Amino acid sequence: MKREIWYAFAVYFVEMAVVSGYVVGWIPLHPIVLMLPLVGLINFKVEGKGGEGLGLVVCRPVPSLVLALAFAALSFGEHLIRLRLEGITLQPVSFSAPAMGSLVRDLAVDLFILALWEEIVSRGYIQTRLQGAWGFRGVMIATLLFAFLHLPSALSDYALPEAAFRFLQTGLSGFVLAYLYWRTGSVLPTILLHGLCNFAGSVVVHLSGLSYAQVTAVQMPFQLLWLAGEVGLMVLACRLLCGNGPTGWHERTSRYSV
Repeated sequence: MKREIWYAFAVYFVEMAVVSGYVVGWIPLHPIVLMLPLVGLINFKVEGKGGEGLGLVVCRPVPSLVLALAFAALSFGEHLIRLRLEGITLQPVSFSAPAMGSLVRDLAVDLFILALWEEIVSRGYIQTRLQGAWGFRGVMIATLLFAFLHLPSALSDYALPEAAFRFLQTGLSGFVLAYLYWRTGSVLPTILLHGLCNFAGSVVVHLSGLSYAQVTAVQMPFQLLWLAGEVGLMVLACRLLCGNGPTGWHERTSRYSV
């Protein structure tokens, strides 16, 4: 097995330990504080790779931006439809300074902390190496690892049935992100998509008056069906906008294409 694969799995198990420790309160620092320096050190110093080893490249910017914004809009629309089906009325938008400040803070956290950390580590570092060695099978393995990474927080916040749903939900959402990275070769659109999708949930929490857990629990079967449709749309859209094969650093190392 290639040395890079060992590094990828080692980083993943360290990340899982850090996330679990953070969830139960044993580790006071947010995982981004520990994980980004770690993958940067391994990528740049140990492996001697450049930014492409973390997916930090600009590749096909126009289709990448279009895909990220379109699927973020789909995510927001899905939230609105679910609340409508439940008969939940949204509150009027407040343009007060506290409300706007809260939204700006949520956007910064969703985009520059949560999405930045998860995409650079899960997609940029781990998936790059798995798909470089195993092609599309590596994409699927990276997606499964991403879903398991969210289990500690799901088990902490939800009962077992809801936690199982969160695992499936994260797996489908993770595949949308993983496939976008596979076809564009850059974490920049996946960071944007991931962050905006998280922010869509934050906006709905503000407008509905519900907690994030309550918003998540609304119309769970519908959510899974919607996400399955997004998976199909992402595959189709990437084929139309991004050509017939993967791009970027992993294109030169992958033996497979879909």
